[in-house]
Amino acid sequence: MASPVTILGNVAARTENIRLGTAVILLPLANPLRVAEEIATLFWV
Repeated sequence: MASPVTILGNVAARTENIRLGTAVILLPLANPLRVAEEIATLFWV
């Protein structure tokens, strides 16, 4: 399953009229390094 951050980045790269965002990322339930990597990847999109 792809992460929500990756999906949002992919959709954001293809649209100009829709505002996207995530309300919550539960860091205690996710690997903080992986979340940081996924968010940093958005800057390259």
